[in-house]
Amino acid sequence: MKTNFFLRCIVMAVICLSACTKFRGEQCFRFPVKKVADVKALQTLTPDYVCNTMEGELYLNIVDSLYISFSRQRDNLCSIYNLNDNFKLLGVFCPRGRALEEIISLSGINDIWTDNSNLLMPLYALAESKLLILNLSESLSQHKTVYSSITRLSKEAIKPIYNCYILDPNHILAYNSNQNPVIDEMLDPPVIEIYDIHNGSLIRTIEIFNKIEGYNDPYYNSLSFVSNFTCIKPDRTKLVFAMYYHPQFNILNIETGKTLGFAISGRPAFSLKHPVGHFIAVASDNENIYALYQETNPKDNVRQNATLYIIDWDGQIKAHFNLAQYYDLLCVDGDNLYLGSRISDELYKCPTRVFKASDSRYISSE
Repeated sequence: MKTNFFLRCIVMAVICLSACTKFRGEQCFRFPVKKVADVKALQTLTPDYVCNTMEGELYLNIVDSLYISFSRQRDNLCSIYNLNDNFKLLGVFCPRGRALEEIISLSGINDIWTDNSNLLMPLYALAESKLLILNLSESLSQHKTVYSSITRLSKEAIKPIYNCYILDPNHILAYNSNQNPVIDEMLDPPVIEIYDIHNGSLIRTIEIFNKIEGYNDPYYNSLSFVSNFTCIKPDRTKLVFAMYYHPQFNILNIETGKTLGFAISGRPAFSLKHPVGHFIAVASDNENIYALYQETNPKDNVRQNATLYIIDWDGQIKAHFNLAQYYDLLCVDGDNLYLGSRISDELYKCPTRVFKASDSRYISSE
């Protein structure tokens, strides 16, 4: 009996090992993934220095030359500066606390939407599943925090949402990580959800990832397999999410709910045994997606410069540039692409037109 038991254990171990070795990156996704041709980076982009932001930013939010900073360590979470006036502080907003118009902790902050000349920014308070729409224009005008609305999303349970995007005056798109902060494994795969801004009701769910089970490494597990960086197209028709552990970016059509993945040919494929990092930030305008790519072993302490991909909204890579120094943040404001570094706290910019016509002031050949 003991012999049979041990034989069964060996057989099960071999089956599990075989399953692990055959696991492919495409199995993480509920949508088709196709190969896209890479473009070699033969030129270097050197943007102009703007200022030192002195913030240690987690996100980069700039609109109409307003630099909108968030810090979890301050009594007022939001500070707004004028980039055109020597980085002058214009005001502090969003007090911390447990009252209705206060916030304990914030999730990802990376969307600004214009509605009737008002600049609106969706903020999500994780601890209370509370959505607050910050009216930046009125807050600056009245010198106090002004929220256009405050709503609880899904009253049944706390929603671990990490990015929100306003689709229109009545709807918001949210990336629900379905992440239990206590358990390091995928209990449910992350999904895209659309909510009613005014009453918080869930209107629609878009499934993008498959459930992955059986990988419990605290550092590299099924949750981390689908780590990504998101950005919405300014016309609010598409969402891009670029993967960290896959050499892949994905484009979701918000209206149809259909997603298509684009895996870059020649880049190291997803691996269970040998993790490789790929995309670290994305930004966009209505013409292009701008993505920082840094191929590295996440367990190494070696820091290397990222490169910049220019991708159209059909998923084709249009250009690829080396970068003169280290950046890990980027955003688009009007006709300018801004790049920043969490390490140096320095901010740089270049006009997006240089990617159509190589301007020697910004782009040089190797």
